[in-house]
Amino acid sequence: MALTFVRSKEEFGQSVDVPLVEGGENMRVTLYNKHEYAQLWAQSVLREDHLPTASTCSNQLHLPHYQTQEQMKEKLATAISIGKEGLLQY
Repeated sequence: MALTFVRSKEEFGQSVDVPLVEGGENMRVTLYNKHEYAQLWAQSVLREDHLPTASTCSNQLHLPHYQTQEQMKEKLATAISIGKEGLLQY
């Protein structure tokens, strides 16, 4: 997955950092966080219509398995746009 992400990142032409949670790098990981992370990860892997997600406390990007690189690129662009604007507007 990392190689596919890098290729798509190169296709976008630039890297954009979107803060998902303010101070996320300082959040403690708890047993509750780990359980929630495992559930979200499993859901994203099983459904290719889901958008990519990120875990800010562990600095991880979760990419569902997409059939094509073009589909992954579109989903990444949508997720980045939603992250910039705020999920409540969609």
